[in-house]
Amino acid sequence: MKVFKLFPLFVLLIFASCDNQNRENENMEEETSFTNPEEMNRNWVNAWNSNQPDSLEAMTADDAVLLLEGGKMYDRDSISSWYEKGASMMKDLKTNAEIKNSDDHFAYEAGTYSHNYKNDSTDTKYEGTYVVIWERDSLDWKVKVMSITDKAPDSTAANME
Repeated sequence: MKVFKLFPLFVLLIFASCDNQNRENENMEEETSFTNPEEMNRNWVNAWNSNQPDSLEAMTADDAVLLLEGGKMYDRDSISSWYEKGASMMKDLKTNAEIKNSDDHFAYEAGTYSHNYKNDSTDTKYEGTYVVIWERDSLDWKVKVMSITDKAPDSTAANME
C-alpha cells in the first residue's frame, strides 16, 4: 500500500526531469544557432571578394570603427562608403590569422592579408596587417572594430642598377 502512495511522487519526479531535459536541449539549440566567429569572418571575406557591400554592411555593427594606417577612426557611413569603393576595386583578398580567440560575446582575429586590384596590368600583390574585433549582438556576430595597415615598402633595399 505504501508503494502506491509514493507512485504520484515518482510520476511527478519523472515529469520534472523530462521538463528540465527539454529546457537544456532548448538552451543548447539557442547557443548553437549562432554562427561561430570564424565562419562569420570567412563569410565577410567571401562577401568582399564577391563585391557584396550590402552583405558586408549587414555584418557590421552600427557603431563600428574603422582604423586605416593607424590613423583616423571612421564611422558607419564612412565604412559603408569604403565597402562600396574598396570591394569593387580589390580582388582575391586572402587573410592569414596569426592569432584569434573568442568567447560567448567577443571574438578577435589578427594577422596578415594580401590582395590584388582589378584591371592592374602589373598584377601587383598588396599586403599588410589587420585586426578585426567581432561582438555578438542579440542576433549574430558583427564587426565592431577593424584596423588595417598596409605593408610599407622596403626602404632599405638597395637599387642594384
